[in-house]
Amino acid sequence: MASIHLKARMLNLPARLDISDPSMKMLKSYDDYQTGRISEDELGRKVRLSHNSRKSMVDTIVKCVQYRFGHPEEQNHCVEIAKAMGEMLKMKDQPPESLVFHFMGLPNEIRRMVENYYLDSYMQPGPTTIVPAKKKGRGRCNCPNPVEARKLEFLNFPLARTCKMVKDEFMTNFFQRYLFSFPCACEMGYHLEHNPALQVAVRHLSFNWIGPRAGTSISLLKKMELYSLTVRISKETGQHLSAREAEFRHYFQPKRGYMNCLTETLGMDELLDLRGIRTVMVIANALSKPRPEAERHGLERLLRDKVTKPRENNNN
Repeated sequence: MASIHLKARMLNLPARLDISDPSMKMLKSYDDYQTGRISEDELGRKVRLSHNSRKSMVDTIVKCVQYRFGHPEEQNHCVEIAKAMGEMLKMKDQPPESLVFHFMGLPNEIRRMVENYYLDSYMQPGPTTIVPAKKKGRGRCNCPNPVEARKLEFLNFPLARTCKMVKDEFMTNFFQRYLFSFPCACEMGYHLEHNPALQVAVRHLSFNWIGPRAGTSISLLKKMELYSLTVRISKETGQHLSAREAEFRHYFQPKRGYMNCLTETLGMDELLDLRGIRTVMVIANALSKPRPEAERHGLERLLRDKVTKPRENNNN
């Protein structure tokens, strides 16, 4: 389809028909609509938002009708311009095709920026640690649960209730962005088992190494793609022994007042089996009795040498 705007320029119609600049700009927009550069909604919005353009378009239609009677040879050009102007004026009264904003139609990077801005409006400024709500009812462990700073047990995100696609993407971004902290290994295992999204999406995790379910809970970390892992230790860390060490104690009794070593603690073997974690830290639990600094430093060196190794590819 020939460009009406270009044809009018080539035939010098703006001067001969006294077509104003606003009308010529609207003819250019009409050509863009015909070639698919802009949508009908956008063209109708341009007509609605400019009173001067609408007035100029009506004047152009009148001039085309008057000019065609005196110049029959220009009839086709006048009808073409008047028809385009009339069609655009009709568009201003047509409702948009859809009033729904298709959020998932945005590029991934833009959606992630919007989600991060949304999270920033809900979360406190600065590094944020998420502490999932402690398990209640039957099966609850008796591990000490000290009150931790900036505890957030319940978060309500209206954006996550729009639809399943938005919820899955938004919650994945939420899980990947923040550090998730657990007061004991038992709580960590409970939440990882009952919330598959945590296992799939969490990238930064911290837990207090205590609890009778430490072995099975820590083994769940093998299925996760963690970027950072923080292990908090205290004097209570050695309360539960590994199966091998518990069997040895039937035959070898420690000295009175002996504090169980970290290497004898339930969960040590499972920790050493982890692989592919970029950053590992071992810190003392500030709210419990500390262990010797030499143990903390030794465990941190051991874990860095072991768990930061790449994962083995099991293709069989």
